Amino acid sequence: MQKTVVKPGPVHEPRAEAAGVGIEVKNVSKYFRRTRSEDPQSALLNVSLSMRAGTFVCLVGPSGCGKSTLLNMIGGFLQPDRGEITAGGRTILAPGADRGMIFQEPTLFPWLTVRDNVLFGPKAQGARTPAVEREADDLLRIVGLSAFSRHYPHQLSGGMKQRLAIARALINKPGVLLMDEPFGALDAITRGHMQAFLLDIWASHRTTVVFVTHDVEEAVLLADTVAVMSARPGRISGVIPIDIPRPRSPDAVDSEEQVAARRAVRAFLVGSTAHV
Repeated sequence: MQKTVVKPGPVHEPRAEAAGVGIEVKNVSKYFRRTRSEDPQSALLNVSLSMRAGTFVCLVGPSGCGKSTLLNMIGGFLQPDRGEITAGGRTILAPGADRGMIFQEPTLFPWLTVRDNVLFGPKAQGARTPAVEREADDLLRIVGLSAFSRHYPHQLSGGMKQRLAIARALINKPGVLLMDEPFGALDAITRGHMQAFLLDIWASHRTTVVFVTHDVEEAVLLADTVAVMSARPGRISGVIPIDIPRPRSPDAVDSEEQVAARRAVRAFLVGSTAHV
């Protein structure tokens, strides 16, 4: 079946239930060892970072610096060996529906329809009510997939799968949306559409977003704050506020403000890899 690219529709006004929460990473270190006989290797070392509720934070840094490791610890999939991570003032000890995770490859259930993928979380929690079903239909309209509600994931394009993954995360009203290079596998045109779509969704829901990317241009376009990580062991080498008015558009990446912000981020990146 030929895959179709459909642009998302307009978003709604903010929903109070989906307000973001603040995240605090306090002196976090993480070690890995390939075998029991080897000394542990530092993946992250004394990482501290504050993320205010409802803000959009991008993590950038060289490959292997621990960006995804930090994201997985915020998600509760890994535990720090030292330090603490809190979301909304509560220590993160395990994954939870309050933190939605979006990967580079969408983790959808291939045997479920688009609509049933969105409703999987509420159904698993025994909370699939008529009101929740209406909300799922509303989210599908927002992400431009209403006409595909009875389709299956293999019948969708890459961008449509990612929009479905975002809708499935938002149905749980997470306080935090964690995104691990979600647009990295998309072509340039689709990636631009998805960036604009994500900014619209974020403006509507104001969920706290933590977004991992290697792309400085993408980070400056999306973020309120860019946190630059150094080469392994990963540390925070710089935190750069992106004081560019919103709304922002992928069409404005050549503006003087965005070019200047990219220079500031790259200056930290060059310093963070100087010893490699």
